Amino acid sequence: MSEDKVLEELEKAYKLFRQGKFKEAVQLYKELITNNPDLARSGININLAHSIILSTDWSDVSQNLPPGINYPESSGWINSLMTGLPINYDSKPIPWYTYPAIEFIENKIASDFQVFEYGSGQSTLWWAERTLKVISIESNRNWFSDLQEKIPNNVELSLSENEEEYAANINRYQNNYFDVIVIDGINRNRCVELSLSKLKETGFIIFDNTDDYQYDLGVRLLELKGYKRIDFYGMIPGYTYKNCTSVFFKDSKVLDRGGLPSEKESCLGLSCFQVTSPRSKNNCMLKESNIAECQAKFNLSYHVPFARICQDLVGFEGKDVLEVGGSLPPEFVFDYLHVKSWSAIETPDYEESLKEAGGLSHTGTIIPNIKDTSNLGFDNRKLEKYNFFLENIENLPEEYYGKYDLIFSIATFEHIHKLPAALDKMFLALKPGGKLFSMFSPIWSAYDGHYLPKITDQAGKVFNFGNSPIPPWGHLLMKPDELCHYLYQYTDQETAELMVDYVYNSPHINRYFTEDYLEIVKRSKFQSKHIELIFENPIDEKTQESLEQLYPNKREFSNNGILVVLEKNSSEDNMMTEQITMIPAYQSTKQELASKVFDSITSPKVKERVYSVISLLTQDRWLSNDLRNYSSSSAQTQSKWFDLISFLNWCGHNFKPKNYLEVGVRRGRSMAQVLVESPDTNAYGFDMWIPGYAAEDNPGPEFVRSELEKLGIKKQPTLIRGDSHEMLPSFFANSDNPQEFDLINIDGDHTYSGAKMDLDIAFTHLASGGVLVFDDIAHHAHPELGVLWNEYKSKYQDYLFIDDHYATGTGVAFKPPFSKLSQILATLPIHFFTIVLNGQPFIRYHIDIFKQLPFKWHWHIIEGVADLKHDTGWSLQLGGKITDEIHKQGRSKDGTSEYLDELAAKYPENITLYRKPEGEFWDGKREMVNAPLRNIKEECLLWQVDVDEIWTLEQICNSRKLFIKNPEKTAAFYWCWYFVGENLVISSRNCYTQNPKQDWLRTWRFKPGYLWAAHEPPVLVENLPDDQQKNIAAINPFMHAETEKEGLIFQHFAYVTPEQLSFKEQYYGYKNAVSQWQTLQSQTKFPVYLRDYFAWVGDNTMVDSTESLGIVPLVQKDVTGDNWKFLQPEYLQQPVKRERRSPTILIDGVFFQLYSTGIARVWRSVLAEWAKTEFANHIILLDRANTAKVPGIRYRALPAYSYNNTDADKQILQQVCDEEGADLFISTYYTTPISTPSVFMAYDMIPEVLGANFNEPMWREKHHAIGHASSYISISESTARDLVKFFPDITPDDVTVAHCGVAPTFTPATTAEISVFKYKYGISKPYFLLVGAGSNYKNAILFFRAFAQLHSKQGFEIVCTGSGVTLANEYRQYASGSVVHSLILSDEELKVAYSGAIALVYPSLYEGFGMPVAEALACACPVITCANASIPEVVGEAAIYVDGNDVDGLTDALCEVQKPKVRNSLIATGLEQAKKFSWGKMADIMSIALMKATLGHLNLRDINLIIFPDWTQPEETVGWEFQEVIKNLVTHPDRAKMTLLIDNSNITAEDADLILSSVAMNLLMEEELEVDEGPEIVLVGELSQVQWSALIPQLQGRIKLEHENGEAIAVVDKDLPVYEIQGIERSRSLRLETGRWELFKLSEINFVIFPDWSQPEETVGLELKEVIKNLVTHPDRAKMTLLIDNSNITAEDADLILSSVAMNLLMEEELEVDEGPEIVLVGELSQVQWSALIPQLQGRIKLEHENGEAIASAKASHITALSLNDLANS
Repeated sequence: MSEDKVLEELEKAYKLFRQGKFKEAVQLYKELITNNPDLARSGININLAHSIILSTDWSDVSQNLPPGINYPESSGWINSLMTGLPINYDSKPIPWYTYPAIEFIENKIASDFQVFEYGSGQSTLWWAERTLKVISIESNRNWFSDLQEKIPNNVELSLSENEEEYAANINRYQNNYFDVIVIDGINRNRCVELSLSKLKETGFIIFDNTDDYQYDLGVRLLELKGYKRIDFYGMIPGYTYKNCTSVFFKDSKVLDRGGLPSEKESCLGLSCFQVTSPRSKNNCMLKESNIAECQAKFNLSYHVPFARICQDLVGFEGKDVLEVGGSLPPEFVFDYLHVKSWSAIETPDYEESLKEAGGLSHTGTIIPNIKDTSNLGFDNRKLEKYNFFLENIENLPEEYYGKYDLIFSIATFEHIHKLPAALDKMFLALKPGGKLFSMFSPIWSAYDGHYLPKITDQAGKVFNFGNSPIPPWGHLLMKPDELCHYLYQYTDQETAELMVDYVYNSPHINRYFTEDYLEIVKRSKFQSKHIELIFENPIDEKTQESLEQLYPNKREFSNNGILVVLEKNSSEDNMMTEQITMIPAYQSTKQELASKVFDSITSPKVKERVYSVISLLTQDRWLSNDLRNYSSSSAQTQSKWFDLISFLNWCGHNFKPKNYLEVGVRRGRSMAQVLVESPDTNAYGFDMWIPGYAAEDNPGPEFVRSELEKLGIKKQPTLIRGDSHEMLPSFFANSDNPQEFDLINIDGDHTYSGAKMDLDIAFTHLASGGVLVFDDIAHHAHPELGVLWNEYKSKYQDYLFIDDHYATGTGVAFKPPFSKLSQILATLPIHFFTIVLNGQPFIRYHIDIFKQLPFKWHWHIIEGVADLKHDTGWSLQLGGKITDEIHKQGRSKDGTSEYLDELAAKYPENITLYRKPEGEFWDGKREMVNAPLRNIKEECLLWQVDVDEIWTLEQICNSRKLFIKNPEKTAAFYWCWYFVGENLVISSRNCYTQNPKQDWLRTWRFKPGYLWAAHEPPVLVENLPDDQQKNIAAINPFMHAETEKEGLIFQHFAYVTPEQLSFKEQYYGYKNAVSQWQTLQSQTKFPVYLRDYFAWVGDNTMVDSTESLGIVPLVQKDVTGDNWKFLQPEYLQQPVKRERRSPTILIDGVFFQLYSTGIARVWRSVLAEWAKTEFANHIILLDRANTAKVPGIRYRALPAYSYNNTDADKQILQQVCDEEGADLFISTYYTTPISTPSVFMAYDMIPEVLGANFNEPMWREKHHAIGHASSYISISESTARDLVKFFPDITPDDVTVAHCGVAPTFTPATTAEISVFKYKYGISKPYFLLVGAGSNYKNAILFFRAFAQLHSKQGFEIVCTGSGVTLANEYRQYASGSVVHSLILSDEELKVAYSGAIALVYPSLYEGFGMPVAEALACACPVITCANASIPEVVGEAAIYVDGNDVDGLTDALCEVQKPKVRNSLIATGLEQAKKFSWGKMADIMSIALMKATLGHLNLRDINLIIFPDWTQPEETVGWEFQEVIKNLVTHPDRAKMTLLIDNSNITAEDADLILSSVAMNLLMEEELEVDEGPEIVLVGELSQVQWSALIPQLQGRIKLEHENGEAIAVVDKDLPVYEIQGIERSRSLRLETGRWELFKLSEINFVIFPDWSQPEETVGLELKEVIKNLVTHPDRAKMTLLIDNSNITAEDADLILSSVAMNLLMEEELEVDEGPEIVLVGELSQVQWSALIPQLQGRIKLEHENGEAIASAKASHITALSLNDLANS
């Protein structure tokens, strides 16, 4: 047999195998091997073996075995062998590991695992279905391409063909990141090596094919690193031989995961015994008969019968259950309830209360067995089969949302204080359709009313819950003091008071009445399925009447229990019966979709378009045939068929493909159909252009181009000559070429193998949603093409295939998703409606948009006046009325009526007008909007477009597409930019005009018969039987977040013209609307509160400028200001130009999202101060989750912060910094960007001082922020010292201290205010005040112990406020006999609380600042505190200090503070001390510090000098001056401490650098001076005025140049000390006591004189002359400097006198003063400067007339005093 014949037979055998004809394949393979023995060595015998296996009738095998135990079949091994892919029995993907390994692994993984996989494939899909995230790396391009189409969203798939790069991919991730790492690709040993650090300690590694010796190195490495190994030998999917897959792990807990073998649910089917001997659940099922048995067995009580009820009502079996408030034992829930998993949550607060309430216990639960409760928080723990959390349900994090089928809660709701919030969390925890079962007691309204703890009185008598002397409903019928007196008959006074305190104050219960619970349930998001009041206790009529009188609206007092079953509504399942990823309303199966496509392709319009194209082309035999078929006179055109060219025309017309690939161009007739319909398509054509092909002329590429030119096609295709089998691989190997095509036409090689090569490449490069067409599938001469096409149909079963066998046949394959295809086929018209009266100028906008819509539309316009009734009747109460000013005979009076008439005449098919007869009003707006509905006879979108609402064409089209893609959606809510001025918009949400419950509902899915039940807000309804109505929007609307995600935010110009405001003032009754609006328009600083301008607005609605928000108004006034213009939509694509305020500082307002405590007060106060100043122009506040807005401060919205995503948050912050051009970043609470410089704000160092777990995210981020920062701001000196102490790399100079302020609110209250306050809160005695007593470091226990020692403590009450307002019972015991008020107070009330208190007692162990003590001082409240941390800074002498552990000392202080003399002294001193603290002062200090931090690029040192060159001078002049300055500085002894700043405000940095480089070179060549040795030389660049203000205090002076930029100097500061170039080398640097360095002009010998400048000029001149003459003639004059004090005379006047002296010496004595010494006027020096200068002086020369005051001020009297004679002799 010839080789060709053998190959042909082999292909035939393979084809039989693929067709499932295994017996025929076996016969053919055997014949081939018998006749050609060498074939056995080529692997054909394996094909034979597989064919033999598959030729067995496996269904017959299964029928003869017990059901489900035919493992080759039930495991999917047969399926895998048949398909060549690892799949299970259900054809779902499984890994290509050994079967035992798969069985082991699948029980060890959790849904939150993160997996890294070397080697992608079916395993990738298997892992993706079971874990949170899969990172998969593949080296084979074909495998990669094939898998790319299938991966879900939680897979990151990468291609790496280079072996080293492949292995190194894992280095992109941090250490200890992955739970599982799979080694199953190339370069495996290297992959193992790089993976070791990336695996979590509790993770494991799967290493496949470890029985291959080449992987021994990797196995040995893992063992050396301490990994344990389990080898799993066995068969793998689809192969008959044995392999080995090994699992490596360190933590043996890996082996603990998973349940009993008999319970295992495997992707590989059931085991033999699971089938033949299934576990009988009924053996242990909870039944009525075994309730007592369970109670005894598990030491349980009421939980068991209620679990039985829950089982009957809801069911447990197979469910993921969350138990809220308890922890039933695992044996019970798994063996008797048969749950799938169980998670139990118990609050820590309840634990504490149980310890106090002896006699109450967690009977039968797991809690008593738990020794260590430190690791029982949520903390992103992996959910096991059984979990227990000691946490509050209110804190349930997002990771646990949607995890549970059932929530089971017994006797818990009565103990939850924040029940609505808890129910919200329970709702989120459930899966859609999940249920909540709860039984609880409304204790407070029930007969017992309490859970009394075990209390033993002084006589030894024991009381508890079961033995209570409190009568039924006594707690409700009596007041606390009455109940206390009642109890005296049963016990002593102290015990009675303790009982009463527990009943009324214990946090053990929440004190809701039954009605409160029912209302909370009603208001929750749940749907109630069953509510029952249970455990009735008879109540007599008299008691019932008394209770109802005492508690109006409460009636249910007899029940002692409530049973509820609530449900979370399941989302409607919209998945089609045949899973496809498209969405049109009318589609349900691929068959229906294919039918729609076929009808569309075969429509007469397509044939007409085809004919119009081919009739213009050069004819040949084939084209002549096409012309006959497509001619309108042909019978063929009337029948339904398509071929290649009609399909391509349809595709070009509808799909508008971006990239089109054609194999087999020939004369271009196919190419022409696409490009005529889609002229912007990038087309690529391949052909060999064989001359005379198919007996026709085949001219080549130039002929094709000329044919296309005939058709007016300007964008010519790229035509490539050559064999497609060679050219296509080469084409795609070039990454510059497109790699994906939306439309591919394969009409080339017609052999089976040749066409297969083309199709393989084509399917690989077909874009998602793209379409491939294959010609001649029914060609009589090429039947193999049909066979080949069918193979692809089998292979790509998720594609939509459509074939037409007309003529030679055409096959089409649409690749999912089919969304674009669905949209093409959809027919969904829009009916717009607008009610209008005086609609200019906005009414003119809409038609230009509507007429461009590419689908059917109609505009219903209802014009006229709506009477003030129905929906708009509310305006009558405000004084609204209809006046003649707003209408003309019931129509518009601004030209709108005439414009509408023109529109209706121009577009009669698309516009309908609705009007009342002239002079007649509409019966309210409801009649207006209902008017068009009777004319709408089709299903459509109904769209309300108010006349001043501006939608773009793109928005309307995209919204329509959303409805087409989501047929279940019934309406749509949108956000809008609501304009309250031409360039002013509302910037906040959930407020006025932005109420998500009603604003802005604008689009409905309409059916004929619907009507409007209301217009404000709009309610479209369907009438139902029995006079019921269904609200269409309430069924399933698009919510705001969904439409916003698609960019569907329209612009609403509601308050833009005075005419609009005048209308609202009259019609709606908005009084003074025009004047209020005009006041808003005159405002210049934003954002502001709208309520400050519009009296009818009462909430926190904020207004900002469009510029700040980056919004381009689509309606704008023209340059004249008289007319309005509408911007073209393309204008929106232009970037918004915002003025960049330099520098820009970003402030992350994250603290406002997290907490509302003191730090929030600090920042809100500082930001409010900045809003008053120019500094506000430099800051942008990052608003987290709409929590941080301050009027006058620009803001930018940002997502909420989470400690679970800190790395991602840093990236987001850096992106925002980059987008805003931020120079600096500061956070309100420890967040940081990646690279933008930051300032750290230190509030306190409590965690560091008192000790904390620094692995907690909050403290970890704090320490990261400290390390990231370049400078620091502290709110106290104490906190600054601690910061430096704990972080030694920080120096004190790095920290700026900015003390907090005291708000103006905090002033002494009046006596009347104090009386009202005490009356309101029932305070009847003098009281001590505690603020924030709940925090341990506040040391409140010291006060309570001291208070307990007061002999007169019953004469006082205690007021506690601030965080931790609910006190522990331990504190209350010390205050027994005194009332403790736990109050939540506003600032206004807190002010009065301070003013009325005996004292603020604040024994804190540590404070970052201590705002309560500062506020108390300002309110004339005496303070008792401890001298810890920052407190002495804040309080000064205005407090009584005690030791933090001295109970007796504090008791004495509590007595001392009541003495009038002491009290009055403290108040007076405190009021003065409080004046030192203001938010304005803090804001100023912080703004300077922040501006200083923006100057980091200037590299400032101890001594900083600046020059202002005149860069307009010749380069030689500028260079020479530079050279002189730099030469003097380079040789200066303090050069290493210096920075020379060079102003370059009028020259580019590049040009300045060139000149400086030249100067440096000259100094090196001519003077042999190295500029690099010092000083630092820096170009200043462009600085803002505020930056100059921050820089100038850090400068020691300006070096004067001959040619200077005077303009720049004037802008900066003309008072900066000035140094001459030649004198700078005589200056010396001195460090002041403050740490600052100063330059002084000093020599080796320095003298000072203090002239009395008040003397006559002649007298002063003579004394100066004598001194200078002696020094000029002194032999050491060149080493001398004479300093002259001129503190009481100007430098100009002093210079005049000195000049006169110098002239006299020259004329009379012929002495040159310039020859020495250096004479320097000192000027005004501070005491600190004098302190640094005096040690450098050798003496003070005494004058006859001296300035004694200056000598004393400088403390210069002790300087050695020298006479002129002494000087001459020295």
